[in-house]
Amino acid sequence: MRSKLIVSLLILGIAASILGIMFVVGCGTVSSSSNGGGVVDYGDRVYVADYQNSKVLILNPYFLTLEGSIELPGYSSPKHVLAHPGGKRIFVSSNDVTSEVYVINTETNTVCAIIDSNCSTPQAMVFNATATKLFVACPGHSDVAIIDIDTSTDTYSFDQPINSTVSGPYVAGMAYNPSNNKLYIPNTANNRFLMVTAESGSSIDEIGIYMAYDVVYHPSTESVYLSAGGSSSTLNWVVSLEASTLTIVASWEPGSYPDEDSGFRNIAISPVTGSVYAGNHDWSIVDLVNPVTGASEPINVNDGASDYMHLLNGIAFSPDSANGYVIHDESGGADKVIIFNAATRARLGAITLPASGYYGIACVKKQ
Repeated sequence: MRSKLIVSLLILGIAASILGIMFVVGCGTVSSSSNGGGVVDYGDRVYVADYQNSKVLILNPYFLTLEGSIELPGYSSPKHVLAHPGGKRIFVSSNDVTSEVYVINTETNTVCAIIDSNCSTPQAMVFNATATKLFVACPGHSDVAIIDIDTSTDTYSFDQPINSTVSGPYVAGMAYNPSNNKLYIPNTANNRFLMVTAESGSSIDEIGIYMAYDVVYHPSTESVYLSAGGSSSTLNWVVSLEASTLTIVASWEPGSYPDEDSGFRNIAISPVTGSVYAGNHDWSIVDLVNPVTGASEPINVNDGASDYMHLLNGIAFSPDSANGYVIHDESGGADKVIIFNAATRARLGAITLPASGYYGIACVKKQ
């Protein structure tokens, strides 16, 4: 049995140079209206995991600029970024042989705590209903770590593992259902989709889904939406499942593509439109599934035809506006974060990132 470990807190207000934070002069906040390209200033700040350089980038979507970066102490390969409700803390999993989960204070843009998750290669994360517990997928240990969290005092401690039988090498997504206290975990490597009782892990149900990848729980429809498929698969779809039985209710192959081998990867729900958006990994199109009508419509986030065969590595939404943000892997060039309007399906602009190797993305209001 793994022992309970208490987090070693970092002192708030440590000099920015120690933590490696860098800011670009001249990126302020302006009020209302459009920037000319259609991006409205809602005060959004977008955080992107820099997998190659152990950093988290801070983007200003109104000015279409890189506003700063935060270095993660030690060596890590961050791929997952999760915003705490209220937006004052960001959680970043290291996705490395180390077990750290980093907590970022979005008011100071510094690392304010490092959580030892007792977890080999911590990956996908999700909160419980009250956001007092953080669940962290640990494919290296075939379980899910539970972390007790108190963001008001920055107190974090390892609670217990859940034996989920999830295995590596990668767990891209995880969702929590407050109505039945279940976790939903796609196990891509083994073509499985798991439903596990949170906190106890005593109940494990599963179904076979080829290349199950990312998942969201939709509280309005009480359904689970799962993205699946890959370049070697003829089944590339978004699946709707009944949340308690994992019965497949509906499935979509959204959009129309030159090649059916287009894998659906990251999936997210806009809090404003209530629709489900799945990134088409190989053809750079975000697809919309309306959970009420079942209709689907593509959103082309490309710069042009030359962008085909590039990859979408993450989707995030503004907490209170229709702005959506997609990491766009340029396949050899500098990556971008592309901004689109979830309601109108219009592409609004793009922010060019230094080099490539970006995966996790989250959006909060500027604190």
